[in-house]
Amino acid sequence: MADKFDIEKELAFHVKLLQRAEEMAGVGHWRIDIDDNNAMFWSEEIFRIYGLNKDDGIPQLEDAINYYHPDDKEFVQDIVTKAIEHGESFTFELRLIRPNGDLRYVQSYGECDLDESGKTKSVFGVFKDITSFKLREKEIEQNNDDMQRLIENIPDFIFVKDNDYRIIQANNAFLKLYPDEIRDNVIGTTTFENYSAKQVAVFTRNDRIALDEGYHESVETITFPNGDVRTLFTKKVGYQDAHENKFFLGISRDITQIKKTEDELIRSNSELERFAYIASHDLQEPLRMVRSFTSLLQDEYADSLDETANQYINFATDGAIRMQSLIEDLLEYSRLGTGDNNLKIIDCNEIMELAIMELNQAIKESGVIIEYDTLPTEITANSIRFMRLLQNLIGNAIKYSKADGTPHIYIKCEDTGPAYQFSIIDNGIGIRPEYTEKIFNIFERLHGKDKYSGTGIGLAICKRIVDNMSGKIWAKSIVGKGSTFYFTVPKQNQCV
Repeated sequence: MADKFDIEKELAFHVKLLQRAEEMAGVGHWRIDIDDNNAMFWSEEIFRIYGLNKDDGIPQLEDAINYYHPDDKEFVQDIVTKAIEHGESFTFELRLIRPNGDLRYVQSYGECDLDESGKTKSVFGVFKDITSFKLREKEIEQNNDDMQRLIENIPDFIFVKDNDYRIIQANNAFLKLYPDEIRDNVIGTTTFENYSAKQVAVFTRNDRIALDEGYHESVETITFPNGDVRTLFTKKVGYQDAHENKFFLGISRDITQIKKTEDELIRSNSELERFAYIASHDLQEPLRMVRSFTSLLQDEYADSLDETANQYINFATDGAIRMQSLIEDLLEYSRLGTGDNNLKIIDCNEIMELAIMELNQAIKESGVIIEYDTLPTEITANSIRFMRLLQNLIGNAIKYSKADGTPHIYIKCEDTGPAYQFSIIDNGIGIRPEYTEKIFNIFERLHGKDKYSGTGIGLAICKRIVDNMSGKIWAKSIVGKGSTFYFTVPKQNQCV
């Protein structure tokens, strides 16, 4: 009696364990007894999946089938009939509608238990709620569809090639590069069939780099199969699938118009530089004559002329000098817009000493005190332009010093990681906040010529020098207390 009790207790434990496992896995099991007038057995999990109360009992087979989506009922009825009459196993993923109207996706596997004659005795199997999986699958499909539509409508040329250079995927923009008669056959082909041998060699080399090294980018002018000639900027990114097969994704942007505009701009700038040089040369010669003859006039006839005449001569001389300075600064400014091939490693301390020597006269006249920290000893720059930058900024600080007190200028440099940041700090008259950006514009003057000399180009030259070093320049100031001018020199200096 005790053994029987133990067996029943052990059986009840395992039944409970099975129920718990089915609940955790979302899987129930079922059985149809053919010999018992198709009576059904359901585990508890199947009641939960159907949304039915176990206390109401197991429905009849026909009633259970009626819970399926109207479009799926006929299919379920057909496979159940085949299982009962012919012993055919089955599997399906279909839609189920609970009594409360909730739609669920279910997966069922069924097998048949046959007697010795091959007649079906029962059909049994498992039943799983896969709603969350199917909804996620549909969401992924929708996202993929959305992404595909996005790719198809992107004007850039997008394509994928395999390790044999075959095009295995491409968007509409890419396919339209091919004539109508061959467009439908592009997928699965290589570039060998439709381009010149020279162009194919370039494609193949670049494709190989993308496949082997994982990345390649290029700018190429290509004659396409449809006859178009375009300049493209192309990036190719390599990747592998689960089986370690190599592919790369290519994205090409049509920069034909940009390249054309860039070429025109370069040509225009070159012509402008030539014009500036010729104009400055032609203008400086008559200015030198004006200065020369007004000097002679003053030297020879100063005693014979009255005060007004001498004043007019002084005006003419000063005007010629200012005009000559303006032309020289304009010429320098225009030349700074061109490329810089005179780059080398420079010691900023040596350049600073040269800049101070150039400002010697202004330093003596103003009595300014100039101090500077130890500066970087190795940066990549054009030494002449870098000296001009320091000279202009220090000279600017001297020019706008206050009338009372001793002018003081302090230069320091901080290592910010990606760049060196220089600071030129003065105790001068300062600048109103609304002008700290405008002062770097060409011809921007905050004071009259009678009060402070200059052409209004000095800070514009500084900005162009810093721009050519891929750096930034800016100023902070408090009126009456002084200004600080900052500029940066990137360590990975890419001069243009």
